[in-house]
Order: sequence, then structure tokens, then C-alpha cells
Amino acid sequence: PPIGVAASPGGAGGGGGGEAAGAEQRRESHAGDAHAHLDEPQEVGGLRAEVLTAEAAPAPHCGAGVEVAAVRIFLGASDSVVYQFVRDTSATTGYIDPEKLIPNISSAWPGFANFSIPHMAWMDNHDGFPVESFHAGKAAADGVNFRGSYGLYRVYIPDTMWTIEFVNPVYVGVPGLGVNYEDECRNLSMSSEYLNVWHKATWMTSRPMHAAHWATVILGAVPLESPYPLFLDEEHPRCTVSWWVMLPDTGVHLHFAYHESFPPDGGPTIREFEDYVTGLRADYARGAFDAYMYNSLIIPVASLDPIAARLTAHGTPFFVAPVGAAGERALFADIPGTGITFQFRSLHAGAGLDSATVPLTSCQAP
Repeated sequence: PPIGVAASPGGAGGGGGGEAAGAEQRRESHAGDAHAHLDEPQEVGGLRAEVLTAEAAPAPHCGAGVEVAAVRIFLGASDSVVYQFVRDTSATTGYIDPEKLIPNISSAWPGFANFSIPHMAWMDNHDGFPVESFHAGKAAADGVNFRGSYGLYRVYIPDTMWTIEFVNPVYVGVPGLGVNYEDECRNLSMSSEYLNVWHKATWMTSRPMHAAHWATVILGAVPLESPYPLFLDEEHPRCTVSWWVMLPDTGVHLHFAYHESFPPDGGPTIREFEDYVTGLRADYARGAFDAYMYNSLIIPVASLDPIAARLTAHGTPFFVAPVGAAGERALFADIPGTGITFQFRSLHAGAGLDSATVPLTSCQAP
């Protein structure tokens, strides 16, 4: 069954209201000066505000060694999403340090934007929003590096591990075109449609089948037919493998993508990064927080109890922390094979979850 999303981008679901019905929040560790975005409100995540129709959003005040900024991106008349950016030098990182990894990713972006680098797995970490939310002409005039043309644009959020994709909600397949082996092996004859202004969340993974299965079991997601192959094609090694599912409460797509691309200079492969993050979280259920947990998606739900029951039955470790408003809690759990954390937020959690509760700082769980 579905997870009972209390609110979602686009206003679908059983509640929300008030401030942007069900805004999605993404938190990312990055190597830039977070406070600069608050001091200069015309700058949004390193991009000028008129490029994205966005504004600075409230962010928590954190202790020494932690910088934070938040921005709200508007997706139409009444919908928006909130991104929170965190640089936390006090959090555990180990030898794959975001202070080194993120500059490597950032330096490779111009090559990806101008197509001299055909594909980068890190660019598979992105949300998808309506193409009208991105003002390509102003972005080009402002010197913003972006990849794409009308109908689909990919924009890098500077000093992070994240991009944003702005895309038309409907792609009408062209009969007879078939699979384009020259461009990631997408079947161009297959149509697709997004039903929500928050079109999708996409993540890189070396185990897309396992991640999609987890989403169906834990989130109640519905499998979708993907226009990409589901398994590697040895005759066409440049293929992107991608498994697609949809959250039935909202129509939001979750895409799990794998591509055998070379990592940026000095950076880890997808599998090396996943194995490393998994190792950091060997004591996950005790709430050991690491810097990569800031790469998280926050979703409000009616109750934490069904999620906890499914995670327990699935053998997926999790922990619960008090957050935000009085009585609200967040349940932290990882999507297998991605290094990405889900935070489920709710005011309702049964007494049985008390033993799983751990304290976190206001920045780790705002």
C-alpha cells in the first residue's frame, strides 16, 4: 500500500496546505560558502534568482563548523520546493571527503554541459521540474553552464553533488524511431508523462533493480515501464540502465539510473562510493550521523508506524529523531545502493519507536 503522503509537491495527497502544499526538501553537503547565498538574496544556490524564480528561505542557525543556507524554487502559481545546503566540517566523512569530491564533480561539469563529456554518473542525481521554471535565455545571458535545448535542460547546483532537470511533462514517442544507441539507448518510440509539478527524483546507483524493488516494498511505489534498458547491454556499453517507479499518492516518479561512465579525476566510481557510504553506516540503527546523510529527501507522511514495520520486515536499518515542531519525528532510512537518505516526517509515531529515537542537532534534522 502507499505510504500515505500527507502532502506533496503539486498539492496531491491527503493534506498540506499553507506554505507550498507539501514542499519537498533536499539537503546537501557542499564545499561552498553557504552564508553567501543568504547575504546576497539575488543569488540562489550559486545561480541568479531570475534564472530560477527563487528566493532565500529560512535556515537554522548552527554551531561552529557548520554553514547552512536554504532556497525556495517556485514551480508555478502555488507550488514550490525547498533545498537546504549544508557544509558540515564536523560530521564524519572518512577518506572520501566531500571537501575533495565535490570540487572534482564541479570541475567536470563544464565538459558535461558542452557534451565533450558524454555522461557523468553524478549527474544522475537530480530532481525534475517543469521546463517553464527555468529561464534558459536569461541563464545563457548570465553565463550559466547548462546542458540541453528546449524541452529539457540540466543545470548544476554549484558546489554540490546535485543537478536539476527542467523537462516537459509529456514526451510523445515517435513510432519507428526505436532505441537510440548513440544517446544512452533510450527508446524514442516510447511515450512518458509526469503527473505532478515535482516530476521526479532520480538517483545514480549500481543496483537499480534492488533500489526500485525497495521503493515498491517500502514506499508502495508502482513499477513503470522504463524507456531505458533494465540490464546492461554488452554490445552497447554506453547504455543507461534505468528502473522507473511512481508514488501512487502523488504521481511523482522515482528513477534509479546506472551508467558505466568514468568518475571525475580522483573521484570514486559509483560502486566505490556506495560501498564506502554503506561502511560509514555500519552502526546505522544507533543514529551515527555522517556528512553524506545531508543528501536526503524529506517527505511528510501520516504516520511513521507503517514505514517502520515495512523497514523492519525488509531488514533495512533505520533510526528516528525528534525534529522541527514539537512532537514531530523523522525516520531516517537509506535507499539501497544509492548513498541517499530518505527522511519520513510525521507527528504520529507509536510508542514502539521510542527505542529507535536518537538525538540530532537542529541542522542534521531541521
